[in-house]
Amino acid sequence: AQPRAHGAPAPRPAEPTDPPKALEPAKAPDPAKAPDAARKAHLSVQVGPWAKVYLDGQYLGETPIERDLAPGPHTVLLVNDGLGKHERVPVKLAAGERKTIDRSWKEEP
Repeated sequence: AQPRAHGAPAPRPAEPTDPPKALEPAKAPDPAKAPDAARKAHLSVQVGPWAKVYLDGQYLGETPIERDLAPGPHTVLLVNDGLGKHERVPVKLAAGERKTIDRSWKEEP
């Protein structure tokens, strides 16, 4: 490289000969085409008058409960100590499946 004369403009970098290609916006994956393992299942739990809900040993809250879950086997525990009710409900959910657990617990006279 030759030394630049004082006051001479700096050499310009070479310009690309091809214009940059426009990038296509990223497309969101179509859930209907997603592999089953990537799709969630949906569980709805409703108990009258109410119940505490545990999913696979973890407390979720009181009914009504709506959750998207990983497909596969799960254990739901419903508890209402005031009514003396405890029910364990095994559920197996497939990808994309919607399942509802619906119970009506009445007080015994």
